[in-house]
Amino acid sequence: MKKWLFLTMLLTVTGLALLALCSPDEFRASRAAGRVVLDRQGRVLRHVPDEQGLRSLKAGEEEIPDRLRFAFLSAEDQRFYHHPGVDPLAIVRAALGNLRKMKVHSGASTITQQLVRQEWARKPGLAGKIEEGFRALQLELRMSKREILHHYLNLAPMGNQMKGVKLSAQMYFGKELQDLSHAECATLASLPKAPGRLNPRGSHTVELLERRNWVLSRMQEDGFLSEKECRSEKSRPLEIRRDPFPFHAPHFVNQVLEDDPDATCLQSTLDLDIQRNLERTLLAHRERLAKREARQCAALVLDNRNSTLLALAGSREYGDIDLGFNDATLAYRSPGSTLKPFLYALALEKGISAAQVLDDTSRSYRADRTEYQPGNADRKSKGAVRMRDALANSFNLSAVSLLQDIGVKEFLALLEDLQLAAPERDNSEHYGLGLAIGNMEVRLLDLAAAYATLARGGEFREIQYKAGEGRALRVLSEGACYLITDILSDPAARALGFDGLLELPFSLAWKTGSSNGFRDSWIVGYTPEYTVAAWVGNFDGKMTAGLYGAEGAGPIMADIFRSLYSGSTPGLFKRPNGITELTLCTHSGKLPGEHCERRSRELFLVGQEPDDVCQFHRESAGQHRLPARFASWVEERSRRMPLSPYSLKEASGAGSLPSIAYPFDGDHFILDENLARKGLRLRAELEEPLASVAWYDNGRLIAECSSPWNCSWLPTRGRHRIALVGPNHRGEEITVFVE
Repeated sequence: MKKWLFLTMLLTVTGLALLALCSPDEFRASRAAGRVVLDRQGRVLRHVPDEQGLRSLKAGEEEIPDRLRFAFLSAEDQRFYHHPGVDPLAIVRAALGNLRKMKVHSGASTITQQLVRQEWARKPGLAGKIEEGFRALQLELRMSKREILHHYLNLAPMGNQMKGVKLSAQMYFGKELQDLSHAECATLASLPKAPGRLNPRGSHTVELLERRNWVLSRMQEDGFLSEKECRSEKSRPLEIRRDPFPFHAPHFVNQVLEDDPDATCLQSTLDLDIQRNLERTLLAHRERLAKREARQCAALVLDNRNSTLLALAGSREYGDIDLGFNDATLAYRSPGSTLKPFLYALALEKGISAAQVLDDTSRSYRADRTEYQPGNADRKSKGAVRMRDALANSFNLSAVSLLQDIGVKEFLALLEDLQLAAPERDNSEHYGLGLAIGNMEVRLLDLAAAYATLARGGEFREIQYKAGEGRALRVLSEGACYLITDILSDPAARALGFDGLLELPFSLAWKTGSSNGFRDSWIVGYTPEYTVAAWVGNFDGKMTAGLYGAEGAGPIMADIFRSLYSGSTPGLFKRPNGITELTLCTHSGKLPGEHCERRSRELFLVGQEPDDVCQFHRESAGQHRLPARFASWVEERSRRMPLSPYSLKEASGAGSLPSIAYPFDGDHFILDENLARKGLRLRAELEEPLASVAWYDNGRLIAECSSPWNCSWLPTRGRHRIALVGPNHRGEEITVFVE
């Protein structure tokens, strides 16, 4: 009888093996259930379930301790190393036991068969059981026993929508696999038998405890535990954690999953410690911002080495409150003055030095058949200002004037290289000169990447969610970036507009921005190591109560930097080759003369140093004699301040050709009551002073004017040829229409 039983089993196993060799299906047990996102240190940020609602976390072979393997072998398959995938002895033993009890009391599935069941859905009945055996034999022929056990431990059902030992160890015990006790290993090995009924977080804990102790006894029988160890492990209480699945950095994780939709286990660049500090910082400013009618804020931290994201929060709190599910780091909004550093960097590359005097004066510009009249935030013009002061204090008028000289197309091309503007969507005619002060919408994420480019010395890198260098593109020179950084980190230069704001115990380059109506408050700051960007506003577009960038987002950025450098200080920006330093007249940006009372140092790209002496100060009376183009500003300032120290250079007999600054050729005006009463202001523009100019309307003299060469004109309906003529009978003529 025994002989025939042995031959039958041998023929069955041989037949199954031959059939298994013909099976074309491939095994994919390395596939995880769902997706998982980790921080840079391997800490779980989120488990994303698969379509069946299951989660898993793959463990490497080296992570799984022998005691855990022994626990599962004792619980599920003691003869694992002695059968070919199907255990005939177990089948016979189970069949006899079930016959004695007249019901299905125990099964005979090996670990290999259970692994097959996790990968392929089994058909019902005997046919399904036979197919399962075929596939089990196939696996045994294609894999080693250690590989099969490893895959099984990663896919075993563990209850609470979890698969695999690594995730269940973290969720049930808060431990990594190497730290599990024998009792905890036995608890995990108890679950595949009935993961629903033996749920560690369920109500059948007594039954689970009995099953655990049974597994420990089997481990002793199999020689994996001594009698003393077994008693000790059985005495341990069943301590199960009930923490929910991790849900850290939700906006960041959403972006990671979108960035790499195919990865199942994605180790990101985020640092969970920095992330927690950032989130605490945003919450700490809730009451302060609410008093100024700002209900939302967002911030992020970049590692400047390769633009990797270390932390990101797209709202104050992720949830329904104040539309917190929205992600402000991905929202296109008006950036205000935060684009100015890139305009000034481009100017440096075009040969305009940081000491260049710019025109911060009120004037009108022709923009697509309309009139564009920018203004400074305080509604005051500053006259002649050096580039350093204009950028550091974020003057609008000088930025627009500079963009007029450089060209909107060239500036827009730089913004495209920085991926702040999309070439297929944006065009220079659409934005015009308003581009200098932020009429193009950008994302906080992209803005941070652009500023990190300045910190790196002109190499642009796209935002990285995973470790890696990414592609580098040089968009600006090291020298230009260094000079912009020097300006943005110069507290003396920004004293006019930001005196006393955002004081930190270390040097920091930063720039603010505010959109129209104070809907958006921005700030971006950087050190050699980090770039921090922050935004304050409302997702529904409502205005804040006059929050500027430095007031709204500034304190958030400052607190984040304090936490980043709580035990250290930032490094210093390395001065590249090709930078020189000179002492200049503070007002004119030229080499100081004997009457220049205020002097300051300035940095230059080699070849851009001034070689002429200041012409603003030719006497010791403290007067600043400005070029003729500042005539209107000098007049306006003199009306406000009778003792103003500003005046124009002496008028000459000939001078340069005068031009008409306003109105523009082809302008149309409506003769309403206001225009009929007050008239229209005709404004001249001269490079060199003239003793006087004459204004004509259709050949009729309107007025003769000395500095500032402007006059008022009372128009009548019709077509008018307006002429401006200097002493040499040369000038300019335009045509305007009054209706």
